[in-house]
Amino acid sequence: MTNPSPPPPMHPDQERALSMQMTVYSFAELWASNGCANLTALARWPSVAKLAGAFEGVPAIILSPGPSLSKNVELVKPLKGKVLIIAYTRTLSALAKVGLVPDLTVQLDPLDLTYHLDHYDVSQLEGLVCGCTCNPKLYQKPFKRIFPYSGNQVIESWIYDALDGPEMFLDTSCSVATTTISLCKVLGCSPIVLVGQDMSFPGGSYYDGGTEDGGAHLEPMPQLTPEQQAEEDSVLRTVEVLAQFGLPHAVQAHQQIWNQRHVRAKGAQVVGMSKHAAATEATGKAVLSRIGDVKQVPGYYGGQVGTTPSFSWVREWMGKRAAEFPGRFINATEGGCYIDGMIHAPLKTVIEGGEVRRGSDLHAVLDPLPLEDIDVPGRLQAACDAVDVGAQRASLLKMAEKTRRALECADWVGLKIREIIDCRGREQGDLNRVKGLEAWMCKELEPAEIFYSIYQQQVMDAILEQAIGAHTFADTLQHLSAMCETVHTAREFGDTVLGGAIWRLRRAIEEDQD
Repeated sequence: MTNPSPPPPMHPDQERALSMQMTVYSFAELWASNGCANLTALARWPSVAKLAGAFEGVPAIILSPGPSLSKNVELVKPLKGKVLIIAYTRTLSALAKVGLVPDLTVQLDPLDLTYHLDHYDVSQLEGLVCGCTCNPKLYQKPFKRIFPYSGNQVIESWIYDALDGPEMFLDTSCSVATTTISLCKVLGCSPIVLVGQDMSFPGGSYYDGGTEDGGAHLEPMPQLTPEQQAEEDSVLRTVEVLAQFGLPHAVQAHQQIWNQRHVRAKGAQVVGMSKHAAATEATGKAVLSRIGDVKQVPGYYGGQVGTTPSFSWVREWMGKRAAEFPGRFINATEGGCYIDGMIHAPLKTVIEGGEVRRGSDLHAVLDPLPLEDIDVPGRLQAACDAVDVGAQRASLLKMAEKTRRALECADWVGLKIREIIDCRGREQGDLNRVKGLEAWMCKELEPAEIFYSIYQQQVMDAILEQAIGAHTFADTLQHLSAMCETVHTAREFGDTVLGGAIWRLRRAIEEDQD
């Protein structure tokens, strides 16, 4: 019996595209349900579009939860009120231990990561910058202000089209780090200074010790037992045969198994995460404890340091943004990765100004930060005062009602298609009629694309399963019923989450009128 052979290596862009596709399949339902649950809250607040240019020329310091955070956090405290201080929610507990309250905190993830805030008084912050489809619990926290944004133009366009349109989009690339940099660009901040952005793990440490998951560290991946290895080999040989016939799901399964083998050989696992992180992973929506191929990249102080595939992508993204705006980005992490295009300098030098050298070469000459008093609350509140809550509620209500009607109409057309297939479905004329109805159904679905996309993977699986045994014209027609069943499932789901959102918006509008 021949040993399974690995597929040709994937290009990094292919790996990222496949990762994004799987992310959509995994999170689409959560994004849609979170978005519906958040509609009433979204109507209450101004989006980040209303903050465009609000901090033009103001220095921004981004505090990340990397292991090097503690090196410089004390230097940031005296800058409160003179620069804009932004931190990820994961960083807040570490900052609380040294008495530093940032101005803004940022969250991107749709999962329930509110444990980052379990022991933190969020009312002391000036605001939360939060994705439209983040966990609804975040919108219920007593923040002074919330500024929603869209982090995915495809998944969230049905929401932002009813608010500020593409102007409320932040380029996230699935990372809170890139999201925060995109936010600073919208605000007009300059320079943008990174602190604690290691994207590496010195001594195995994954986060700063003061964070909720401060005990997390990297260890080698566990390996399969001989029995488990033999079982995997058997499965791999089967999908390899199917993949030779070009079946797309078999090709995908073949690649996935080899990817898992590669991770076991070259990857690592994160251990020591908090019980809250373990509970989040137990939902099956995220894998927080396993990372892919640990790669070597240039280090902040020279040489090479280890980084994960996701960190590597973030590092590349940051390098491209820095190249677009020379001199605007400064990496003051003093550890971790070197980021192409950025100035690398100790935070003390960034604040006071001076020469920055890399080895014996002059890297840059920095002017002192312009530390003038800034009315951060006033600038943020101006955006809140200008928002028309009533108009936003009416717009979101109209959008939600339109989306629900689209699902209802598409489901009605799908029912007609299934009737043709189940009752007759034996003549060419039926196929022509079904094709026309299918085009109609797809047109009706356009306003509700997100809800249908939730179940696209399931319908693809069903079509593939049926196609293997298809030999007749009737069998071919039958494949179309899978799409209609998917639309019906999407309609049932949409009825539930959209129905609740519509009721809450109508109630809020009625209370305003009273």
